[in-house]
Amino acid sequence: MDWFDRRIVEYVLIWAPYGRLPDEDVFPEFGMTCHQLWVRFTAIVSKLTSCDGDLDDLDRALVARARAVARPAVTRLSSPQAGA
Repeated sequence: MDWFDRRIVEYVLIWAPYGRLPDEDVFPEFGMTCHQLWVRFTAIVSKLTSCDGDLDDLDRALVARARAVARPAVTRLSSPQAGA
């Protein structure tokens, strides 16, 4: 994981308890919209999950926390009631 991907994961994890990323901070910090940041976050988590054995203990713990954040949001967004 490079420094930028790590920064994205850490940033999303910091804001996860609040339920929403701050729109006014994301673009200046990362140069992308909140939606783009979330897409990048889920791609990073997916990629790192597949190479879990190659990660050190700290990265493995970070990815585990990130998976816990990504999973409920993806489930919520893909549920039939999400559009209701």
